[in-house]
Amino acid sequence: MSSAADAIRAVSRLLASGSGGRDTLENALTRELRAFTNASSALLLRVDERAATATPTAADPGSAPDPASPIPLDHAPPIADALTAELAIRLDGEEAAKLATAIGAAAPAQAAALLLPLRQGVGAAYVLALIGDRVRTLSVEDVEAAAALLSVAGTTLAQTALLEQGARESERHGALARAAKALNESLDLSRVLPRICQEAATILDADAVAVYRGNAGRALVLEAEHPAGASAEVDVGVATEAMEQGRPVLARETSHPEIRGALAAPMRWDGEARGVLWVGFKRAADATERDLALLESFAELAAVACRNASVHASLAEAARTDALTGCLNHAALHETLRREMQRSRRTGRRLSIVMVDLDNFKQVNERHGHLMGDEVLRRVGRALREAVRPYDFVARYGGDEFAIVAVDAHESRASEIGERSIARLRSSLDHVLGDESGTRATAGVAEWDGEAPPTELVREADRALLYGKQQGIRGRSVPASDVPEGFALGRPFGETEAAPARNAAAEGWPSAVREETEPLRERARQLGLANALVARIASLTHVDDIATAAVNELEHAFGYSSCAIVVAGADGSLEAIGRDGRRPWRELRASDAVERCLVERRAIRLDKPASGVGRLARSGETGSEVAMPIMVATQLWGALDVQEGEMAAFEEADVRLLETVAEAIGSAVSAAAQYERLERAYLSTAEALASALESKDAHTAEHASSIVRNAETVGARLGMTSDELRDLRYAAAFHDIGKVAVPERILNKPGPLTESEKREVERHAAVGAEILSEVDFLQGVLPLVRHCHEHWDGGGYPDGLAGDRIPLGARVILVCDAHDAMTADRPYRRALAPDAAYAEMRSATGRQFDSRVMTAFLEAVAKRTAPGM
Repeated sequence: MSSAADAIRAVSRLLASGSGGRDTLENALTRELRAFTNASSALLLRVDERAATATPTAADPGSAPDPASPIPLDHAPPIADALTAELAIRLDGEEAAKLATAIGAAAPAQAAALLLPLRQGVGAAYVLALIGDRVRTLSVEDVEAAAALLSVAGTTLAQTALLEQGARESERHGALARAAKALNESLDLSRVLPRICQEAATILDADAVAVYRGNAGRALVLEAEHPAGASAEVDVGVATEAMEQGRPVLARETSHPEIRGALAAPMRWDGEARGVLWVGFKRAADATERDLALLESFAELAAVACRNASVHASLAEAARTDALTGCLNHAALHETLRREMQRSRRTGRRLSIVMVDLDNFKQVNERHGHLMGDEVLRRVGRALREAVRPYDFVARYGGDEFAIVAVDAHESRASEIGERSIARLRSSLDHVLGDESGTRATAGVAEWDGEAPPTELVREADRALLYGKQQGIRGRSVPASDVPEGFALGRPFGETEAAPARNAAAEGWPSAVREETEPLRERARQLGLANALVARIASLTHVDDIATAAVNELEHAFGYSSCAIVVAGADGSLEAIGRDGRRPWRELRASDAVERCLVERRAIRLDKPASGVGRLARSGETGSEVAMPIMVATQLWGALDVQEGEMAAFEEADVRLLETVAEAIGSAVSAAAQYERLERAYLSTAEALASALESKDAHTAEHASSIVRNAETVGARLGMTSDELRDLRYAAAFHDIGKVAVPERILNKPGPLTESEKREVERHAAVGAEILSEVDFLQGVLPLVRHCHEHWDGGGYPDGLAGDRIPLGARVILVCDAHDAMTADRPYRRALAPDAAYAEMRSATGRQFDSRVMTAFLEAVAKRTAPGM
């Protein structure tokens, strides 16, 4: 039989094969045990005790079926008996033949069988079946040696399983990170939601994913799907159930003939469920609570995308719309004209514009007041929109002047549209102005010649309108083709070019138009700025960065005197965050607006704050203040506070604008919180993978935690960016992960290593980088893990890099790693005292260590751990 030396060599080979993954290790384990026992064949079965099944996973000779079918344990009772007793079981004759048949193993006539159990935790275990004539001759000592060999190999098998589980978790979190990145790259649902669906399908191994929008009690509407056409396979009942119950739902059976299992999670924003993320499987879905939690995370990202897109769409619409009349504003009119002119060039279709001016509107304001004037303008806007064709556009050009963009219409058709519009608004205004005499409006019409810019086309229509009024043509449409060639804007008809021009401002209407349109243009400008602000903060992933960007934009671009974002500190006190970091709110001597806003959860607008407070405004005294609540999902997160030195500085339009900005900040903070959860999850994964080494190198797990803490401190002192510090944290946690491929006898050897053993240890740096290379999120970590054992003078491994060619993060890890190694007990020596360790590290500076990194380490870590230095 095999000797003890054979067993030791088999264990060494098994440990070395651990880096190849669980499948490789299972095949190696089966091969080594068959050879060790001289069995004819060996079959390794992975047992799921909760499901009462055993699945062949490796065989020697040959390989297990792919995919292998689970075997019910009641078809092979000896397997369950071996696990229950946790003892080896021998079978002979007919019993062995029955077992071989049940598990699909080849067995010669009159063969014997040996079952070796290996338990790895609750509900998870292996049984190795060894079959052959020579199994009958195994002594008790031989069986015990085989069982011990299997037990030792089981440790590496457990480590490998943990590593693969950690890698899967990293990939899951990586998919979330990629989906979150897509969310921040665009506000276009047609791009973001399919990406979220794609990532969810990949990580959940789903056959179809769909995002639906809708409310409880109403039909769901498809927003995105993966792959294309997946909606045909959706069992809407599961999605509807998730919407109505407001929680994730798992269905192991569906009404659809091809979908056997489905998951659905509601998407919530603005305090209510507004959609569903649905996932379908063509096989029976054995989903876990972790799968449901992951689906909820994807649903939250989809909800944030929908919320941001809604805000973006609202801002875009607000930036194009006149708030009083509901028509397009001045800027949107010219944008629409440019777009329709481009379309007309392509299609050859006609394009005309109708300028409509209200007659005697100034008298309406003087007789009835401005509130009546506003009502007249609202009614005019509604009447014009109802009078035009569905594909025409109506805009408020300025003051009491409106424009109609008549698509696919020549001058005569546009004139008919103008006449119909005048009749419609006349009927609408009769209800509010009664039988007051006079016409209600006059229109000028111009057809585009295919070359003129938008401003020239508007000018031609305005010229026709003015000519009609000067000629007494009111209440009708005046075509530009009827206007004499010598008529010009700003001069009465018949006046020659040489005659002195009449002061247009003296006639009143040009300056009046400017006075009325200037606030509208300022409003459009602010809405455009708000749109840009939303896009900017949506791309940020840290709360303080979001606050700083919002404060800077509101003060510098919008022109508000001073603003701050106020949140509750850890002790419950209020603090302002933004450009100047975090400061106690009371030190800024704020008014009661913020406190009321946080208590009442609504916008608070104050004038004349109480005496002695309100010094936030740069002008010295605060005359006006608005505090706006910031909500993250359904929770109150903080308040946006804006102050001005002048009295009554904030109009209702300002309040609505700040409300939009506060909503955008809330959405951005929600997305940032998702990133923070991803960061924590990744770091937890790193720590779990590092702890997998504990059974091989007892020093490693505690060592990794210390390295992370010290490396981050040194990196911050060296001025590394937040992204660089993130990579440094992960690299410090993962820097020894490659030791899983180093045999335990070498790691814990009490004496000096041989040259071949040194090469085996040095291989772990490259192996560690290779293990992590499959995780997209950790690509920036790979060079730090690979090169954290390189020396400043080029004498390190694995690539012999020197000087600044070594990544800075790797140089930091090297110093922190050396410090921990010197100050901890190792198998081959006792720990050094702190002073001795620091002295030895100083002596190696410039040769092994970067002097700049060593200085930062001694100033930050050494002084903290050794106050007497």
